[in-house]
Amino acid sequence: MPDFDFLAKHYNAMTGYPGRIGMMKETIAPWISEWKVAKALDAGCGGGALLLALDELGVETIGLDISTGMLDLARDNAKERGRTFDLHEASFEEAGEMFPKRFDAVFSLGNALVNASDNAEMVRWLSGLRDSLRSGGHLLLQNLNLTPIKLGRKTLIGRRTTPQGEYVRMATPSSDGITFCALYLGPDKQTDVRFATWGLWEADRLSGCLATAGFDEIEVFGSLKKNPYDPPTSTDLVIAARRP
Repeated sequence: MPDFDFLAKHYNAMTGYPGRIGMMKETIAPWISEWKVAKALDAGCGGGALLLALDELGVETIGLDISTGMLDLARDNAKERGRTFDLHEASFEEAGEMFPKRFDAVFSLGNALVNASDNAEMVRWLSGLRDSLRSGGHLLLQNLNLTPIKLGRKTLIGRRTTPQGEYVRMATPSSDGITFCALYLGPDKQTDVRFATWGLWEADRLSGCLATAGFDEIEVFGSLKKNPYDPPTSTDLVIAARRP
């Protein structure tokens, strides 16, 4: 399970918020146009950057997250920009019961799914998201591509220097999957660190769970800009799927 206290405390500085909003708008806009999205669910909305990006693109968006702290941060970030959102504290598995057939699209970006413990849990999560989609609605997933880490070709994920301090994110293979580490190095020797274990969610495994959960038209990409997916080298694993 992620360390949500760490994430809520460092999200804005670590992710480059609010500059991240404009980048996400540019990246997501083609998907919105292609799928004709009017209503969407941000599944794992975190600090709210995607919520705000979708809102600025004219999409009516609801946020879902299991962390009270992250939802509080999303509210604060939205308030600073004069916006409010309908936010819910719940699991992906509950999405279908809460919002049956409500959305044109569900977006789950930024590694929200890598915390599933096994295939059965992943299928339950994906089934909940599926049931929140209207017939013909689409799901877009974006995780870090874990294959280069498994192969030992990549350890450093990201490094950002900010006025508040430096953030380093790393990952290494382990017997349980992938060990992820986020490290904050602040002034006056202040430090903060978060460790998490991620499941080894590679393209074939995640695509198989999507099919089991009832999705079709499953497409795999190496980025949100639809670059071809190359397992050993792609930075991201992006999967688009449809509810029949």
